Amino acid sequence: MKLTQRIIQFALAGLVVVATAGGLLAQRPDPPTAHLFPTPPTVLNDFPDDPHRWAALMTLYAAAQEKSPDGQYKASYQQSSDYLKFIQIVEERHRHPQEDKAFFDAIEKLRTDRAFRTGVLQRYKLAGLPTMAAPPPRSTTAPQVAKSGETLVQEAAPWWLVTIVAMWLVSRPIIRASGNDPVTLPPAPVGVVSLPDSLRLVEVPAGRKYLLEMDSRLIIEEQSWSETRVSTFTTPGSVQTIGDQTYVTNPQSHTDVSTVRMEKLWLKDTEGRESAWTLAGGVLDARAGHIISRIGGRWGDQMQYIMAINHTTGQAVLLHGGVRVPHGTPGGGAYSLSVLIGIVGWMWAGWPMVPLLNPESPVIFNAIGFGIIGLIGSAIIAMIVGQRISRNVMNERDKAFREKYVPALKKFLEDSTPNVIAQFSGVRAAH
Repeated sequence: MKLTQRIIQFALAGLVVVATAGGLLAQRPDPPTAHLFPTPPTVLNDFPDDPHRWAALMTLYAAAQEKSPDGQYKASYQQSSDYLKFIQIVEERHRHPQEDKAFFDAIEKLRTDRAFRTGVLQRYKLAGLPTMAAPPPRSTTAPQVAKSGETLVQEAAPWWLVTIVAMWLVSRPIIRASGNDPVTLPPAPVGVVSLPDSLRLVEVPAGRKYLLEMDSRLIIEEQSWSETRVSTFTTPGSVQTIGDQTYVTNPQSHTDVSTVRMEKLWLKDTEGRESAWTLAGGVLDARAGHIISRIGGRWGDQMQYIMAINHTTGQAVLLHGGVRVPHGTPGGGAYSLSVLIGIVGWMWAGWPMVPLLNPESPVIFNAIGFGIIGLIGSAIIAMIVGQRISRNVMNERDKAFREKYVPALKKFLEDSTPNVIAQFSGVRAAH
């Protein structure tokens, strides 16, 4: 059931991409007659009321969709879209809060008023533009389409879902194995309390191994303060003018404020060298004179700590932010392969739809456009697939680590308290 839900979610994401990219590909170059068509605000100002404005916009929209003898549309794609957008805006004004019957009766009459439509075209000098009598012949290089676009989509959809499943199945073993470099257990440090070998080398599911180390310090100074963190998200406003009326939507801001306790500890090791630790969240209570230890691992140039204890008070804490770091997955190779599988599946299942993108264009141009749609959709779906698999692997490793190692690490830190305190007897006396 969970896999089915994931497939449906991925399919919906892909359909959104297809719809968006399809709209971009549908744009066509501006024809020579585009400059003759007025802008919607001009039309709204030229007519006295909303029924006449609606009917004029509808007349211009129909004219914009006609083709000239050279096969080009009379208006640009953007002009046609703007007319349709303002037609809907005018309609919405009379649908809410209740439907305006007089308005819709009036536009129904104007819709069939041939004289009015002719007058609109004459007003903007569009009535004399020639119109193509018959559609141009199909390109002989383009495959003939024997089925409707809806039928072709229905036939391709199951194969697209199979493609998404294939992306998942191929990516999963690659992501699970990514970043699993060989690890050699070095000799234990001499002269200080350190982790036993069973806890220094961690093994979690999907083949991940990594090393942990422990260090202890004497606190010589403690500083604490609070930081207020503010994040603000603002939605923009809008101004829409229809005829002589202006509608304004005010911008809205949402602010989140959080306060975080910060601590900076100045410390000495057993040889008297000083260093500083900065802790966020106030998870460990400590002050000058206390002895603390922490356990962590090195990833790259960073030291990520996952557990700490105050030996003086006995408080032991798990540093949740550091636990997940060693359990992550790179997954770059899986992403690239998943995108490739997605493109191949998209093109193979949807090839019969290529001629429908633009029947007047050569098949090679349609194929390129169709491939771009598949590339965008595959990239997004591959990212979602990779994130889901990575999160599942990380959660699996986290669970195993918390069940097997966290209790053992905590017990070791508590049991080692007398020995760690004894290590600092000379340092504490000198301090």
